[in-house]
Amino acid sequence: MKKIFFALNAVILAAGAVWCFGVWNGLPDRIPVLFGFDGQPDRWTGKGGELIVLMLMPFFMSVLLYGLTALARKYTGLLNVPDKEKLLALPAEKQEPFWQMLWEFMAALSVTLSLLFFSLVYSVAQVARGAASGLSWIFLAAIGLMFLCIIVYIVRLRRALKACIG
Repeated sequence: MKKIFFALNAVILAAGAVWCFGVWNGLPDRIPVLFGFDGQPDRWTGKGGELIVLMLMPFFMSVLLYGLTALARKYTGLLNVPDKEKLLALPAEKQEPFWQMLWEFMAALSVTLSLLFFSLVYSVAQVARGAASGLSWIFLAAIGLMFLCIIVYIVRLRRALKACIG
């Protein structure tokens, strides 16, 4: 499943980047950069740095999540899980199901975060062009998917940890 999430995230990142570059020239000079709880824009700014950061955020988040996962395995002091001492006392092959599940979780989380940020950029573009008045349902669905992913994988990680330590 991890490889599927990696591939899906790569496709989302590539498609999102192509879309962002394609939409850039069609955006007006004034874009929304902050939305309230009601989904309506609260602050507007010129097209530029903030939008570029928003467009690049999925790439940064993916690198951060994959990097932290790799570092946590190498530097286990960064790891914060229940019964950490019991897990780390096990031989490497007994720990492997936990580490594989952690990688799968980070890959799934990267997919949902990429969808979340690109749906936000989509909403910004739609509002800036006057095609929408606020955040789209796609953004709300992406938030829901992200929370669902977190809940499912916390349960799966806990089960993997219990299976490892017995």
